[in-house]
Amino acid sequence: VAAMRQNSKWATVPRYMDGGPEDPLFEKFSTLRKRILNWTEWSDMSPDVFLEPFLDIVRSVETSGPITSTALSSIHVLLTENMLVDTEEGEAKAAMHKIVNAVTHCRFEATDPSSDEIVLSKILQVLLACI
Repeated sequence: VAAMRQNSKWATVPRYMDGGPEDPLFEKFSTLRKRILNWTEWSDMSPDVFLEPFLDIVRSVETSGPITSTALSSIHVLLTENMLVDTEEGEAKAAMHKIVNAVTHCRFEATDPSSDEIVLSKILQVLLACI
């Protein structure tokens, strides 16, 4: 969310509105934040719940390279910290499939060549972590 707010497109999105329409990407992170505050065990939560907002960012053509890079870094941390290990086998397989699908279909708004290269590097890191 912090990376998104640095982008001029989302800098003016109201931060804590109660009831007004919110950008769907922000809304999913807001919902995730509320759930995180109330849950105690990662294994109690389906991986879809904590992966979905990040995967939506990766798939979104509206996000810039730096925002996509941040989402990919977050997914990489979830993978390398074994956040999927404690989930049920079927859920872990489905989550891994969704990660690979989103990353291989990654779309982002090109900004500058160096930022775009970083995104490509992050894509490779996430795919390697999936293996």
